[in-house]
Amino acid sequence: MSGSQTGSHPPPDFDLSALAPIFRRIEELIRVSEVRPNDPAPGSAFAGDVRWSPDYNGAYLAQLSFSVATDHLHALHTALVTGKTIHTYAPFTLLRGTLDNAATGIWLLMPSKRSERVLRALRVGGQSIVEVRAIHDITGQLPTSGRTPDQQLQALKSLAASRGLDPDLVGGRLGTASIIRAASNDAALSGSDLELLLWRVCSGLNHGRSWATLAALERDVVEKTGNALMIRLTAPSVPLLATAEVATHMTERLYELLELRRTDHLRHLGVPGR
Repeated sequence: MSGSQTGSHPPPDFDLSALAPIFRRIEELIRVSEVRPNDPAPGSAFAGDVRWSPDYNGAYLAQLSFSVATDHLHALHTALVTGKTIHTYAPFTLLRGTLDNAATGIWLLMPSKRSERVLRALRVGGQSIVEVRAIHDITGQLPTSGRTPDQQLQALKSLAASRGLDPDLVGGRLGTASIIRAASNDAALSGSDLELLLWRVCSGLNHGRSWATLAALERDVVEKTGNALMIRLTAPSVPLLATAEVATHMTERLYELLELRRTDHLRHLGVPGR
């Protein structure tokens, strides 16, 4: 039999200085996240997307993803830099939140065709409505719009059909794993499944899965009594560094896409507005 304890102080071999370059990049992301984004320029990709789908579009949804991803990085920065505290599980759960949101934002904005960007936004919107339906089933209260979730979902499907998009894809389940893989390919990371692996480990730690604890955390025996072991679990520096690097890079890529889609970059090339 064995028990475990967790700590909030760095293990002896934890090299916090290795995270310093990432901390500086996170600080820049925090800075830009606190500046109100410019409205989409006339003729920009976002301006056209909003015309196609006023309520659910990348201009809003991907900006929300960026805000949430950066907020998780900010919390990590605060714990490690300001608080000089390294919790055992919390850094990975924060990075999971960053990976989830950065990947979703990238996935929303990466297509060059407006039809695909709008379809993805409607799919995210449809998933949101399905989740609202679950809340409605619990509380019995209608959303502030006064329309039932089913009515809202039908309106999204009708909008998709009016734009020549497949309405059957709206309201269906979105697989996070496929979104993570697609986003990591766009962000020009490893080209392998490293990002997906890191996300799965973070998810396992977030849900208290024993396999993730055994795979990702360092274990030191602090006490042995007969057949019973007391094990101290700590967050090792290498997995934390690798995951923080990937999560920060993907958030930076999302910010690049946001700036690209809200800017009328083709105007400078003499291309008519879209």
